[in-house]
Amino acid sequence: MNDLIAAAKLADPKRLRAVEQWEDRVNAITLGADIATTLRYPVTALMTSAIAAVFRAGARHEAQNRCAIARIALERYRRKHRELPETLEQLVPEFLDAVPLDPFDGRPLRYVIRDAKPVLYSVGQDGVDDGGQGDAGGDPDILFPTPPYEAE
Repeated sequence: MNDLIAAAKLADPKRLRAVEQWEDRVNAITLGADIATTLRYPVTALMTSAIAAVFRAGARHEAQNRCAIARIALERYRRKHRELPETLEQLVPEFLDAVPLDPFDGRPLRYVIRDAKPVLYSVGQDGVDDGGQGDAGGDPDILFPTPPYEAE
């Protein structure tokens, strides 16, 4: 548990990597061993995946929160300039102090303009940039929902 507490204090994305390593170590002890070892740690064996899932859910929520902040800045930029910025860096420093980072890889959130609409997204748990495709197979990027939007 000390390793898990230490992991919780780390910054993104180190926190998720540390929790994944902790989960792997605990699973190797509780699930990879004989039945007697698994039965010795029943609560740990049952709770390990749930604890790791909480950390992953927290990262997903943080990604959506950061996308929401960037989306508000995008809209403010659009209203002022009557067009979308080409990059999120154009929002700094007037609308954002810095481009928000993706909690899954520590790099800036991704931004593309698709069909004249802004698309903000995180690479998600797999850390693979699928180009903001929310319906891609496997572990898709985490898209921030864009409301109905009309470019001026």
